[in-house]
Amino acid sequence: MNTGVEVALLVPVAYLLGTFPSATLVARRRGVDVTAEGSGNPGASNTFRLLGWKAGALVFAMDVLKGALAALAGLAVDGHRGAYVLGVAAVLGHVRQGSRRRGHRVARVVGGTFVRGRHATERLDGIAGLTPPGRRPRPARGWRPSSA
Repeated sequence: MNTGVEVALLVPVAYLLGTFPSATLVARRRGVDVTAEGSGNPGASNTFRLLGWKAGALVFAMDVLKGALAALAGLAVDGHRGAYVLGVAAVLGHVRQGSRRRGHRVARVVGGTFVRGRHATERLDGIAGLTPPGRRPRPARGWRPSSA
Protein backbone atom coordinates (compact mmCIF):
# COMPACT_ATOMS: atom_id res chain seq x y z
CA MET A 1 0.00 0.00 0.00
CA ASN A 2 1.19 3.52 -0.76
CA THR A 3 2.59 5.32 2.31
CA GLY A 4 0.51 8.41 1.54
CA VAL A 5 -2.64 6.31 1.65
CA GLU A 6 -1.54 4.71 4.93
CA VAL A 7 -0.99 8.14 6.48
CA ALA A 8 -4.38 9.30 5.20
CA LEU A 9 -6.02 6.28 6.81
CA LEU A 10 -4.27 7.05 10.12
CA VAL A 11 -5.35 10.72 10.23
CA PRO A 12 -8.74 9.97 11.88
CA VAL A 13 -6.98 7.73 14.42
CA ALA A 14 -4.49 10.49 15.28
CA TYR A 15 -7.36 13.00 15.54
CA LEU A 16 -9.22 10.69 17.94
CA LEU A 17 -6.02 10.22 19.94
CA GLY A 18 -5.83 14.00 20.30
CA THR A 19 -9.39 14.13 21.64
CA PHE A 20 -8.52 11.85 24.57
CA PRO A 21 -9.69 13.90 27.61
CA SER A 22 -6.72 13.36 29.92
CA ALA A 23 -7.49 16.22 32.34
CA THR A 24 -11.15 15.31 32.59
CA LEU A 25 -10.36 11.66 33.37
CA VAL A 26 -7.67 12.47 35.96
CA ALA A 27 -9.92 15.00 37.69
CA ARG A 28 -13.02 12.80 37.54
CA ARG A 29 -11.11 10.03 39.29
CA ARG A 30 -10.63 12.43 42.20
CA GLY A 31 -14.22 13.63 42.14
CA VAL A 32 -13.61 17.05 40.55
CA ASP A 33 -15.09 18.49 37.36
CA VAL A 34 -12.34 20.62 35.79
CA THR A 35 -14.75 22.11 33.26
CA ALA A 36 -16.94 23.55 36.04
CA GLU A 37 -14.25 24.65 38.51
CA GLY A 38 -11.24 26.93 38.30
CA SER A 39 -10.75 28.45 34.86
CA GLY A 40 -13.07 25.89 33.28
CA ASN A 41 -10.37 24.89 30.81
CA PRO A 42 -9.77 21.12 30.93
CA GLY A 43 -6.01 21.23 30.85
CA ALA A 44 -2.87 20.69 32.90
CA SER A 45 -2.80 24.23 34.33
CA ASN A 46 -6.31 24.06 35.72
CA THR A 47 -5.73 20.52 36.98
CA PHE A 48 -2.54 21.70 38.69
CA ARG A 49 -4.40 24.54 40.41
CA LEU A 50 -7.33 22.36 41.50
CA LEU A 51 -5.66 19.05 42.34
CA GLY A 52 -1.96 19.75 42.90
CA TRP A 53 1.28 19.27 41.06
CA LYS A 54 1.13 15.46 40.74
CA ALA A 55 -2.21 15.49 38.93
CA GLY A 56 -1.08 18.44 36.79
CA ALA A 57 2.16 16.66 35.88
CA LEU A 58 0.22 13.52 34.95
CA VAL A 59 -2.09 15.49 32.63
CA PHE A 60 0.92 17.30 31.17
CA ALA A 61 2.68 13.98 30.43
CA MET A 62 -0.47 12.45 28.94
CA ASP A 63 -0.94 15.46 26.65
CA VAL A 64 2.66 15.31 25.44
CA LEU A 65 2.29 11.57 24.90
CA LYS A 66 -0.73 12.10 22.63
CA GLY A 67 1.28 14.18 20.20
CA ALA A 68 4.37 11.98 20.49
CA LEU A 69 2.47 8.77 19.73
CA ALA A 70 0.79 10.27 16.69
CA ALA A 71 4.06 11.70 15.35
CA LEU A 72 5.97 8.48 15.98
CA ALA A 73 3.32 6.48 14.12
CA GLY A 74 3.62 8.88 11.19
CA LEU A 75 7.40 8.71 11.34
CA ALA A 76 7.26 4.91 11.17
CA VAL A 77 4.87 4.92 8.21
CA ASP A 78 6.07 7.82 6.05
CA GLY A 79 9.04 9.55 7.66
CA HIS A 80 8.96 13.21 8.61
CA ARG A 81 6.05 14.04 6.35
CA GLY A 82 3.89 11.41 8.04
CA ALA A 83 5.03 12.60 11.48
CA TYR A 84 3.94 16.16 10.75
CA VAL A 85 0.62 15.15 9.19
CA LEU A 86 -0.39 12.84 12.04
CA GLY A 87 1.01 15.25 14.64
CA VAL A 88 -1.13 18.07 13.25
CA ALA A 89 -4.16 15.77 13.27
CA ALA A 90 -3.56 15.04 16.97
CA VAL A 91 -3.18 18.77 17.69
CA LEU A 92 -6.45 19.54 15.89
CA GLY A 93 -8.18 16.79 17.87
CA HIS A 94 -6.75 18.23 21.08
CA VAL A 95 -7.93 21.75 20.27
CA ARG A 96 -11.42 20.70 19.27
CA GLN A 97 -12.32 17.80 21.50
CA GLY A 98 -15.29 16.28 19.74
CA SER A 99 -18.52 17.93 20.82
CA ARG A 100 -16.94 20.09 23.52
CA ARG A 101 -17.22 23.82 23.00
CA ARG A 102 -13.80 24.56 24.43
CA GLY A 103 -10.64 22.74 23.50
CA HIS A 104 -7.26 22.64 25.21
CA ARG A 105 -4.28 24.81 24.62
CA VAL A 106 -1.92 23.13 22.22
CA ALA A 107 1.58 23.67 23.60
CA ARG A 108 2.00 20.22 25.15
CA VAL A 109 0.65 18.25 22.21
CA VAL A 110 2.74 20.29 19.76
CA GLY A 111 5.74 19.62 22.01
CA GLY A 112 4.98 15.91 21.91
CA THR A 113 4.72 16.05 18.13
CA PHE A 114 8.30 17.23 17.94
CA VAL A 115 9.67 14.60 20.36
CA ARG A 116 11.07 12.47 17.60
CA GLY A 117 14.77 13.40 17.35
CA ARG A 118 17.56 10.84 17.23
CA HIS A 119 19.36 12.12 20.32
CA ALA A 120 18.20 13.42 23.68
CA THR A 121 19.66 16.84 22.86
CA GLU A 122 17.57 17.02 19.70
CA ARG A 123 14.49 16.12 21.73
CA LEU A 124 15.26 18.95 24.14
CA ASP A 125 15.79 21.24 21.19
CA GLY A 126 12.36 20.36 19.82
CA ILE A 127 10.59 20.82 23.14
CA ALA A 128 12.37 23.71 24.79
CA GLY A 129 14.02 25.50 21.87
CA LEU A 130 17.51 24.72 23.21
CA THR A 131 20.56 24.41 21.00
CA PRO A 132 22.24 20.98 21.28
CA PRO A 133 25.86 20.91 22.46
CA GLY A 134 28.33 21.32 19.63
CA ARG A 135 25.94 23.42 17.56
CA ARG A 136 26.13 27.16 17.68
CA PRO A 137 23.17 29.22 16.59
CA ARG A 138 23.85 31.37 13.58
CA PRO A 139 24.24 35.02 14.46
CA ALA A 140 21.63 37.45 13.24
CA ARG A 141 22.21 39.14 9.91
CA GLY A 142 24.47 42.13 10.30
CA TRP A 143 25.77 41.01 13.71
CA ARG A 144 29.45 41.67 14.42
CA PRO A 145 31.40 40.94 17.59
CA SER A 146 32.18 43.99 19.64
CA SER A 147 35.80 45.10 19.78
CA ALA A 148 35.91 45.67 23.52
